[in-house]
Amino acid sequence: VYRYYPPFWVSLFYMTLLGGFGSPAINRVLMESRYWTAQGAAGRRNTYRRLLETWQWVCGITYALEALQPGGEGWKSILYTRFLHAQVRANLHRHPGMSADEGAGPINQVQLIGTLLGFQANVLYAMEHILGIPLTLQEKEDYTLLWRYVGHVLGICVEPLVSHASSERWQGAVFMDLIDPDPSS
Repeated sequence: VYRYYPPFWVSLFYMTLLGGFGSPAINRVLMESRYWTAQGAAGRRNTYRRLLETWQWVCGITYALEALQPGGEGWKSILYTRFLHAQVRANLHRHPGMSADEGAGPINQVQLIGTLLGFQANVLYAMEHILGIPLTLQEKEDYTLLWRYVGHVLGICVEPLVSHASSERWQGAVFMDLIDPDPSS
């Protein structure tokens, strides 16, 4: 993974993180949880902090296979993320202005798979088709297996994502459901 870190981060930032703002469901959760909504300098600090947290999270789960073993630092980081997301949803559920349709309900498997594919299939697509980096089938399958494991620990139903080709098919279907920009996007 380290060999591809620079193009990985370009792909993740421009194709996944910024692209995710095209999803009204994601934006509503971010706005109501106050995670990225500050204006001016405070907003820039919040955004920088969130991007740094994402960078640290990905580095923590990709630096060594041992880190992903139960009890390892990467494994703990994945579980922390799972619980953090559950806490945000629980807080939104108690928010008087939010309904389940607007993101206050439990996160569903389509949203979870879409997020996972943003780190997996979306990044590989961008690296190969936009940045022109040739990847072997084995590299794509290995990378898919990594994110499939991460998805499993996060509580995502990963059975449909058995291969890179399957992930690509799901990517198209899931993103059509999630990415439908509205004025908040």
